[in-house]
Amino acid sequence: MTRALKPTSNEVADREVRGVKIECTAFRRKGGGGSITIYRRFGIDPVRAIPPAEAMIAEDRASHELKIENEQKAANSRQFLDWYQDTTVPKDVKVFVMMVARVIALEQKCPTSKSHTDKFAKWASDIGVQPSDFVADGRYAPLMATISSQFVAGSKDESTAEACEAIKSYD
Repeated sequence: MTRALKPTSNEVADREVRGVKIECTAFRRKGGGGSITIYRRFGIDPVRAIPPAEAMIAEDRASHELKIENEQKAANSRQFLDWYQDTTVPKDVKVFVMMVARVIALEQKCPTSKSHTDKFAKWASDIGVQPSDFVADGRYAPLMATISSQFVAGSKDESTAEACEAIKSYD
């Protein structure tokens, strides 16, 4: 960036090091700004052959699959955000449900865990709801059931040792 800021550079500089090209544009006027672009180049320093067609096709396929996976994660994040921002259920209730669901999932994974029912009652009291709102025919029972099942399913790959360690933070 320093080279791009020199008066003789016309705000542009580049450099190539071991097959990597770095291009920089920088300016000081109107508060300043800049950008850097880094390219991996084939050719000398070090010499790298262009990959065979089969390898490039495999890389394209893997890249496409990764793109689909990332798009699904982004869609899931947007869906969670829409749910969280929906005012039908207060945010503090949603947070409470997620905390309880996490503790329940940990309790199921850790055989030495104690019950946290008293803690759940205190958390409920702190946000102005009753524990009965989350069980059987309570007004938030469907939400509790859905979130709990999602948290239990999400913890399936968590080891017993990890669960027992994590539950200590709620004791």
